[in-house]
Amino acid sequence: MFIREKRRVNKDGSTVTYLQLVENRRVEGKVRQRVLCTLGRTDDPTLPRRLSALVETASRYAEVERLVLSRGVRVRTGTWGPHLVWRKVWGETVGPVVEEVLGEGKVSQAVYLMVLHRLSDPGSKVACFRFAQDVY
Repeated sequence: MFIREKRRVNKDGSTVTYLQLVENRRVEGKVRQRVLCTLGRTDDPTLPRRLSALVETASRYAEVERLVLSRGVRVRTGTWGPHLVWRKVWGETVGPVVEEVLGEGKVSQAVYLMVLHRLSDPGSKVACFRFAQDVY
């Protein structure tokens, strides 16, 4: 099951978006989607409160714990596994070559960071910069 947005264009040209609870089913060997219910319009100011109540009710039957964070709280997490593994591989393979060519300075560290970023969480140069701030 999942929630999807369904857009509808009115006769006057305005667009209305609804949230629907949908399930995938296999019928005669083909996957079919079935709308279980429409949760409401996205522009309805009461929708967030009603969705929170629905999640609260459904969480009683789920086998996962809910973690509620107040707004404005940012949780920083670090990923150490890939960093440690690739640092070891780097040191035994291309690391010495890069340091021989570029020297043992910030440039070789930047090259390692870009390689680590590509291996663990590929993205753009801006994403690499964010990766450096959050993980490295």
